[in-house]
Amino acid sequence: MRALREDLPAALPVRYGAREGLVAFDWDERFLFRDQALEKSVVWQACTPFYGGLLVGLRSALRREGPPYVSMDVTLDAREYAVLDFKRHFLKSVVRVAAEVESFYAFAVLERNLGLYDGALTGSHRSVIPRPKVMDGDRWLGLPLGEFVFEWFGPSYVPLVGDEVRGLGRAVGGGLLVEWEDEAHRLAAIPPDLLAPLAEDRPADIVPADV
Repeated sequence: MRALREDLPAALPVRYGAREGLVAFDWDERFLFRDQALEKSVVWQACTPFYGGLLVGLRSALRREGPPYVSMDVTLDAREYAVLDFKRHFLKSVVRVAAEVESFYAFAVLERNLGLYDGALTGSHRSVIPRPKVMDGDRWLGLPLGEFVFEWFGPSYVPLVGDEVRGLGRAVGGGLLVEWEDEAHRLAAIPPDLLAPLAEDRPADIVPADV
């Protein structure tokens, strides 16, 4: 949250909570936001050009004594991303946030045909073609499929992605940032052994050993 506040303040929560009954966000009481996210999940509304986000803490019986895995989504208007100056700043900021929280992976995926209903995003793409499952409890299943805009591979993933992907990316924030032209471009480059199997709750053939 601190890194978001410094780099992407418009993405910070304005209102947050469960799916219903959002409350105003107070930076001085951000620990309440954190505690709710770590125990269950929290959604939030943000300021333009961001729509909002989702923060999920993933605990399990095996990790009760250590810090939980955390997954964070932030939704951005793609028209704003098309503005070159904003795009440069956004890429830099996402990598900084990912490195700050010691993430092993960050990405942006394009979702089409969405609309706003009662402050929430909805639409045919989101309801009919859900994102593939990449977590099973606190177990990482592998790289997801989708219409990717970019991916940032943390240090544990960089040795696994292969020479072709490394040749397409650039070293940023201790990892590798790759911008994709389209879905076909990505699928032709990413080793299939790294992709999360569709409709299966088993990990990809290759995942980082320390994840």
